[in-house]
Amino acid sequence: MKPLLLTNLGVAVAFASLFLASPARAAAPALGREDLAPVHKLANTMKGQLECSPVVPGVAPPAANVEAAAEYAHIAGMFAFAAQHYPADEKGDRVSQINALIDDASLAYERAYECAPSLSNAFYLLRAIELLDSRVVHLVQVEKLDESAPRVQELVARRDRLRDKLPSPPQCPVCVKCGTCPEPPPPPSGYRGLYKGRLALSLGIGGGQTRLGGERAGVIGYLTLRTAFGARFVLGKQERHLLTAGLHYTLQAALSYASDSLPAARTPRPSAIHQAGPYLEYAFAPHPHFSVHGHLSLSISAGVVWFEAAGGLRNLGFSSLTPGGGAAICTLRGVLCARGHGYGSVLQKNSLTGYDLTLAVDLFRVTDTLLARRDR
Repeated sequence: MKPLLLTNLGVAVAFASLFLASPARAAAPALGREDLAPVHKLANTMKGQLECSPVVPGVAPPAANVEAAAEYAHIAGMFAFAAQHYPADEKGDRVSQINALIDDASLAYERAYECAPSLSNAFYLLRAIELLDSRVVHLVQVEKLDESAPRVQELVARRDRLRDKLPSPPQCPVCVKCGTCPEPPPPPSGYRGLYKGRLALSLGIGGGQTRLGGERAGVIGYLTLRTAFGARFVLGKQERHLLTAGLHYTLQAALSYASDSLPAARTPRPSAIHQAGPYLEYAFAPHPHFSVHGHLSLSISAGVVWFEAAGGLRNLGFSSLTPGGGAAICTLRGVLCARGHGYGSVLQKNSLTGYDLTLAVDLFRVTDTLLARRDR
């Protein structure tokens, strides 16, 4: 491409013209015809030498088009410069002559945008619109032309056409796909919003033994039914730590009794040991389907056990404070747990110690698992 600016005058005019205000400014000094003639001639000459190849929508324009767009912008600046400094004493229809220069400038800016159309190059069109707007204001306010005058309406029509060519700002992909942006889902309510993952209710069944000390020494074998209800707290960023606090109740249905003087035998009458009290449990879940638990409890234990002796039926009644603890391994997101628990009496003359092993199901974990599958 030939260099745009051929003389020192051309260089000064072309670069200065990009930063000059629209022709409506009255403070711009008027130059003579001999000063502006080289600028106008150079702009017309270069305008006829520039070419742009067709641009495919959605494809980046070639480098030659980008260079041509910049050259067209320089040419537009020169036409605007000539209109800005048009001689005040020029003979003829001065209004029409300046209008023609503004028209040439807007056409050159429009051509610059067409060579490299994009949102970032929309400033070419905005500059042309600014020139036309300023000229319309000058004609109405300074030249006192009516807004419906043909020479005003020609500029208004060109300005409106350039406004229609301005690219639209990009929309978010969701809005383009859906037409309207979807509203955020409402917060969960009911069980999902209030209790999901926050409660524990386990039911377990198993068996164990209790050993009585002192004068009533003996071993009781029993069937264990255990239930526990508590508040569950999920801790940590990765939700691997669990803390549960609540109350538990254990029914130990005595099945057999044995002592040093009596062999092991089934209890002749229904016999049971009851345990109830608060518990605290901590769990670590390295995987959603596997967790290790440890718990502490403080229970009040009481019961009556019947057995047969040489003198007939006899019973043992007892009560004690029995702190205890144990561990559990759980799977299936905490639904199923194998639990071991041991306990021993304190502050009692006759000791009471025992253990039980149970297999438990957490009903709230079952509910949470079913809801999670339904929500997928």
